[in-house]
Amino acid sequence: MQKPKQIHKFSHLIVAVAPARYRPQTLAVSILFRLRGDAWKAGPFLRLPNPAYYAMRARQVFNHWSLMLTPWPVYFWFSSTDCDLMHVEYAVKYRNGREAMRCISDAYESAEGATYFSRLTRKEYLRCERDMVRDDIAARMMNY
Repeated sequence: MQKPKQIHKFSHLIVAVAPARYRPQTLAVSILFRLRGDAWKAGPFLRLPNPAYYAMRARQVFNHWSLMLTPWPVYFWFSSTDCDLMHVEYAVKYRNGREAMRCISDAYESAEGATYFSRLTRKEYLRCERDMVRDDIAARMMNY
């Protein structure tokens, strides 16, 4: 859990804000009152919407739908390592965004290890479309 960020600190009052535990979409706001010396008493506790979380979700939804509705070809760099430590990387071209989303979700569902897609421009794709990286990490470790 993140340390609370103190918004205001007066001589007898502290207002602290932190992301709520197990709920990134809310902020926990607590007010502490100073009694005597170093003794503090917790006051009201509020849960407010976290604007950073909702901004992140809005970006994710926008990126998803902007790719999904793209009618022209889209290009990705695919990188994957399966459970047998076979690593592959290559450039992929899809006809449109809908096909790309379908193939990417299928790849993630059938992934046996770390899988990664990175968006490429057309110029980057043309530069590396014939490049392919295949590496058998287990065989290299055994000196084959």
